[in-house]
Amino acid sequence: MPTKAEDIRAEVVNGIKPLNNRPELRVTDPAFVDPLITQAIKDGGRDRADIVWHAQSAIERKLVEPEGLAEIEKLIAAHYANPEITKSGDVVTVNVGVIAGKLLVSNHFVYMDKDSPNLDNGKWRPAELGKFLKLALAKYPGAAQYDVTITIPQGRGLNPDWKYQYFPAKGIIKVPAPDFRAAAYVLKNVSPDLSTLTSVSAADFKNE
Repeated sequence: MPTKAEDIRAEVVNGIKPLNNRPELRVTDPAFVDPLITQAIKDGGRDRADIVWHAQSAIERKLVEPEGLAEIEKLIAAHYANPEITKSGDVVTVNVGVIAGKLLVSNHFVYMDKDSPNLDNGKWRPAELGKFLKLALAKYPGAAQYDVTITIPQGRGLNPDWKYQYFPAKGIIKVPAPDFRAAAYVLKNVSPDLSTLTSVSAADFKNE
């Protein structure tokens, strides 16, 4: 039987599904999880597995409280500030992850506050898309295609992955399904310095 939180910490946290099932958003900070694990050990259980389960349940409940949401927000912000940028063939991908902002909870579903700084009425701000495209262009200049992917948690289990595909030679940005109802929307006449990127709204894109 475990006697200290560190004895089962890895087992406990690895069994908890992180927000949007993204590994980088798994809360593992001992300062947050250890008190709950320690209490589960004190309360006891039939066996090790039972204690682990009770610790996981306690942490999951805490994660949808303000303190827990704050822990997730810190992890989101860290990844958002330093996204993974990779190149495969002639395609560069910026994996932004979950958009940084204020998390809220409704009926146990976590969603992003539409008034978060990086959103404009629930939509990603075009300046943010431009910022990540410029990072990709600087790291891998001359590629044929630059993809930027993000997730905006919307509650009710809806967490769409948005993908913006920039084709510099054509001066277009394409947004494929499932982000919009049509197969794809296209924004044309995008300038090389991205200064003409003033909207990521479907209303300003053309159906393709």
